[in-house]
Amino acid sequence: MGLIVWRLLVTTDVGKEQWTWWEILDTIFPYDANVYVRIFNRRGVLLVWSQLPGNQLMKLLMNRLTRAYKLVQFDDCCPARLRDIIFTAKRLVGGLRDISIESEVRGDYLGINEKELTDILIRELNCLGGEKKLMVEVVWDIVGLSLSSRSEGVLRTKRTG
Repeated sequence: MGLIVWRLLVTTDVGKEQWTWWEILDTIFPYDANVYVRIFNRRGVLLVWSQLPGNQLMKLLMNRLTRAYKLVQFDDCCPARLRDIIFTAKRLVGGLRDISIESEVRGDYLGINEKELTDILIRELNCLGGEKKLMVEVVWDIVGLSLSSRSEGVLRTKRTG
């Protein structure tokens, strides 16, 4: 078992967060009794905290969630402070320069918008664009970062409800 950290971001329809919260707990609890799911202000966003690896969580939840439509696996997390985001992003990408950056900012905790955050990270990391993608998901006071090829890291689920 790994460290207990934020592993996934899950999005669902506004108003369906409680249902999705229950489905996540119901699915993961038999494998990790310490699983924790945080709902953010009833805006369709949940974070999953677990000791299970992110890829295992993705496999468990992939065909189980009926109201979720996007799962993002985090490689690393940090507080929503610009210096921490830059430090964590540099640590995650290492010396890679041929990466593109995509940001999504939810809430006003960070104080800047998606375009400003992306521009700052491109400048600080000296990014040139490329096949690898650094996804930066700001969810109020938590930032999840994910480095993957353009086709990995985000799963869009088949919605049955």
